[in-house]
Amino acid sequence: EELAPASYILYVEACDEDDACTDTSSYSTEVYEPELPIVYLTVQDEIVDEPKVDCTLRIEAPDGSEDWDVDEVGCGIEIRGDFSASFSKKSYSVELEQDEQLLDLRNDDDWILYSSQVDRSFLRDKLSYDLFRSWDAGGNNNKSSSSMYIEVYLNEEYQGLYVLMEQVDRKLLDFIEFDNDNANHSSLYFSAHGGSGRADFLEAE
Repeated sequence: EELAPASYILYVEACDEDDACTDTSSYSTEVYEPELPIVYLTVQDEIVDEPKVDCTLRIEAPDGSEDWDVDEVGCGIEIRGDFSASFSKKSYSVELEQDEQLLDLRNDDDWILYSSQVDRSFLRDKLSYDLFRSWDAGGNNNKSSSSMYIEVYLNEEYQGLYVLMEQVDRKLLDFIEFDNDNANHSSLYFSAHGGSGRADFLEAE
């Protein structure tokens, strides 16, 4: 019985093993209406830590933000992280087939789906990035990843709350493109495990 948009009455009958029903009860319930954008991922193969496997991505925005909707686009996806790759709730790196502006973030093809498995409050990382950018009144040109909260479904199975984040790369930092013949090009380094607990620093192209 429909009472109002997304509001229903559920009727429940109590029956014994002989299907003799003796009692009927009713409960008022509401259908879940998402308040966050929902990212739907569909894959045919198991997602691993390299190489990326084929994937499709679709975004369904909440009411009032329909301009954030993204029709199904092709992408590659892999598990992100080193030690964090062993967590039950995985973070993912996603590379779209072409640049797309996702939600209220930049136009790009490389994205992070951050699970925030360690920070169960979902506040520390995002808040620190947002605060760092906000402390730019003095012209310090503070740069950090912009991000937005989302919910994620993988092959129609709910994965929970995630943070959609921009990659820290040359575009974010306004670095010029890598040029091995130009000693004045901007350098961007990232750490990678070199074995025996050692961290090597590699120059990103």
